[in-house]
Amino acid sequence: EMRKAANFVADEALRAGEIIRRLERLVRKAAPNFEPVAAADVVGHAVALVRSEARSAGVRVVTEFADDLPVIRCDAVQIEQVLINLLLNAIQAHERAATPEA
Repeated sequence: EMRKAANFVADEALRAGEIIRRLERLVRKAAPNFEPVAAADVVGHAVALVRSEARSAGVRVVTEFADDLPVIRCDAVQIEQVLINLLLNAIQAHERAATPEA
């Protein structure tokens, strides 16, 4: 059990580090960096960044990808930023809809 818990903590720490690196890239104003990326990875990273916000709002984000999604040439950070904005807007809309007006 201790080994399992330690592995979980280590995995979460690595994931947190990756999230921090991605956030740093998001806030940096740099020229677009077009490179080939897996479409599912771009979406997966965006979802990972908003997952705790969604969970706090009682929203469950489910992703389902086709097996044959293409590799796309884009600036992954910019696309992730767009997806994060869309996801956060959807979460906020859900919260507003679920909150009874006074």
